[in-house]
Amino acid sequence: MQVGPGAARYSTLSCSTPKPCVTSRWLRPLPTSSRASNRLRSSCIAGRVAPDDSAHLALCPRLIPYRFSEWHAVQIEAAKHCWHGAEATGTLSVNQKGSEDAREFFLLKNLLTCKEAESIADQSREFGIEYDPEPDSVDGCPAFHSLIVQHGQILNPALASLLKPILQTRILPYVKARFASPTITLCDAFIRRYQQHERLTISNHFDALAFATVVVDLNPQDHTGGLYVQAGAGAESRRFCEVTPGDAVVHQFDLQHGVHVYEGHRQSLVLWFCDSEQSCAEGSARWLLPASEGGNTDAQFNLAGLYDHGSGGFPQDLDEAIRWYQRSAEAGNPFSQNRLGTLHELGRGVEQDPCRAVHFWRLAAEQGNPQAQFALGEAWWACYGVHEQNQGLAIELFAAAAQQGHAGAQHALGEAYLEGAERLPSSQVHAEECFLAAAQQQHADAQFSLALCLRARAAIAGNADDANLDETAQQWLKRAAAQGHGGAIAALKQRQ
Repeated sequence: MQVGPGAARYSTLSCSTPKPCVTSRWLRPLPTSSRASNRLRSSCIAGRVAPDDSAHLALCPRLIPYRFSEWHAVQIEAAKHCWHGAEATGTLSVNQKGSEDAREFFLLKNLLTCKEAESIADQSREFGIEYDPEPDSVDGCPAFHSLIVQHGQILNPALASLLKPILQTRILPYVKARFASPTITLCDAFIRRYQQHERLTISNHFDALAFATVVVDLNPQDHTGGLYVQAGAGAESRRFCEVTPGDAVVHQFDLQHGVHVYEGHRQSLVLWFCDSEQSCAEGSARWLLPASEGGNTDAQFNLAGLYDHGSGGFPQDLDEAIRWYQRSAEAGNPFSQNRLGTLHELGRGVEQDPCRAVHFWRLAAEQGNPQAQFALGEAWWACYGVHEQNQGLAIELFAAAAQQGHAGAQHALGEAYLEGAERLPSSQVHAEECFLAAAQQQHADAQFSLALCLRARAAIAGNADDANLDETAQQWLKRAAAQGHGGAIAALKQRQ
């Protein structure tokens, strides 16, 4: 998509923190809602266990803001326009095997005016957010978005025309100057929506297919939480970006980030830039190769993933994938360690070896990787690749991953609470809370399990706790069935 000239004047000066045009709701107190969901959300916000049960877990990470220290005035001159704003630089220290590497990201205050942010949000609602039944590449759950530009081709002319002057005079000139790359081009643009009964999260990931990413929160006054950045494998290093309408967060392909909306609804404008029009047309993430050869272990992990699946302009080559996974894992990268564990479990590109799988999962789990904690927990639960079954250790690992928001671990922990296990007394209340946490992340098995629990309670004669239990159960069954869950589909048919 051609949006503007290739050169711009860019300069910075120190300045004070700019004032927002609208007060953000980002850390406002949450309203009271249903008992189970309110217990869950309050424990997440405060980072504490539920007040009436000191042994219970908070089932999602704490909401901790990233604190920017220095601000600089920014002036961008392009296409006979001059934009004045403010920029802050954030830095995450990635520590692997004792060696530190830095990942930078940037916050631009008021890159869009409040009126522009509101207009884009209104226009996207007018044209409607499309429901994409295909699994999201990040977490496998359905996505809710409205495509504006895809692979450089305009799909929504009305929204594209609204964005074009903003891209010409501000965003594209800034990105080109910030990353010293005059050939950068916009490749993809879309609006994402987060709200109850759809999705509220996207797990931590890298935008490997974008040389640079710009994210604009269009309505931060309407939600708590939002975009976060994360230095390590564990959620204890997670920090949320506090923004106001029109603020933009800018980062590159090696910054780990995600989204968690604790309350309310969120709309965000996401722009993915390639390093050239050729890269965009070819769908190539060729910037990963020099970064990987330079020792960037996150780039190595993402490059290995592209070879693993044959995407991003790289052919499927399992030998090359394993080589980069191993190089990254040997340097201490927990994501590559976890993936190598899975490959040894599957026998994909390597010899199938349960003991080697557990070895790599353990390395990653020790660094706080929730996927590895869950996989290792399942190994101890099923006596896979270990010398004996250990339900107690499995539950500890499930709990560690569940506290970081891992939906699979939350569901597994809920099942353990429901059935009772070693060192874990049976509790339907705690089981439902675990199922709810996972169900809200579109985990189909958890949605089905929660529905069965609610049905069981609704069937108890004289239950006055919630007159709508059966109807709520039906709604969860419908959401699980929409994802193709066989048990949910069968349960719904029985009611017809």
